[in-house]
Amino acid sequence: MVQTESKLENQLIAQLGKSGWQFRPELNHYSLIVNHFRVLLNRRNIDKLDGTLLTDQEFQRFLNEIVGSKSIYQLGRYLRGDDQFQGGRAQIQRDDGSDITLSFFDPRDAENNGSLSNGVEG
Repeated sequence: MVQTESKLENQLIAQLGKSGWQFRPELNHYSLIVNHFRVLLNRRNIDKLDGTLLTDQEFQRFLNEIVGSKSIYQLGRYLRGDDQFQGGRAQIQRDDGSDITLSFFDPRDAENNGSLSNGVEG
């Protein structure tokens, strides 16, 4: 039997809810999701950013670093981590020329991804 996309989506939402994730219906457009991710990234790395949030250019460099032109296989290796990649971290150059390594998720402990110690929701 063929399952509708809507039913599959609802099942995925329910499954993620059982894992502690919160459904955010207001994040219903790509730009809203990206902006939300940027807020979470800044909050997660607030101590490393020294009070200076990522600029538009820095955030774009970060997105290019984690996704860029990687294949699905390369992206999986990058996100999961292996001998070459740290997993859940990416290094970029800030506008002032300094390098910074940002953490965007914990590939080894999913509990650290649902919410952050400073109250950020997953």
